[in-house]
Amino acid sequence: MSHAQLKKSGSIERVKGFTNGSVSLMKSTTEKGDVYSLTLRNNSKFHDDVNLLLGDKETAVKNLKDFSETLKTAKSGEHFDFEVMGLTYTFFYGSTLGQKCFKIWAPNSVSSDYGRLFKATIDDIIKYFSNNGE
Repeated sequence: MSHAQLKKSGSIERVKGFTNGSVSLMKSTTEKGDVYSLTLRNNSKFHDDVNLLLGDKETAVKNLKDFSETLKTAKSGEHFDFEVMGLTYTFFYGSTLGQKCFKIWAPNSVSSDYGRLFKATIDDIIKYFSNNGE
């Protein structure tokens, strides 16, 4: 009788929650380095959360700053493609209760719903990175 031989390939941890826990900053650690991502609560409670990959720390901060700058000038009806680590996410500009946000669909998602990422949350995450040297 043989058993599968498992080799630990990495770990994942929740670094910090934002927007009352609806957005989580995650860090995956592997032999190749750290990869950051965001877990966004899905708009519909019947679908899984949206996991948005950001890249290594330097790339993650650069991407977050780009998202923040884009939200400053985006207009209703505009949508954007975001490519990272071989995946393409679709971002739609939106506004909820006067707050600018992206509605984000995961690549190859069978779900028709999305996760929201608000400009204020993006700015809070950028501030967290700069203050904590994470």
